[in-house]
Amino acid sequence: MSLATTLAPTTAEHDPFLPESSSYGVNKEKFLSLYELALDEIKYAEDSFGSPYYAGDRVTAREAIDGCADALRQLHPTIEMAMAPRMGDLESKFEALPRLADDL
Repeated sequence: MSLATTLAPTTAEHDPFLPESSSYGVNKEKFLSLYELALDEIKYAEDSFGSPYYAGDRVTAREAIDGCADALRQLHPTIEMAMAPRMGDLESKFEALPRLADDL
């Protein structure tokens, strides 16, 4: 077995630079799952624009993004920095949704 193979982590939990008893790998998976959910909710809001469902879909998208942000804060700072651009992507997509009169 090569040294590179020996040192290469298979998950965030086995990264030699993270605490041994960490749950960062689980938290990263939770973040990624919530990220996908937020993307789906934004897409639902985009698709429902002009319908009576839009306002609710927009609120649900915001809630999904907030849940994703909460999960991001639970990650190891190194992983958090790597995942932070995804949050920026979600925020940009949400801000691109048309605002309602109540939002102004």
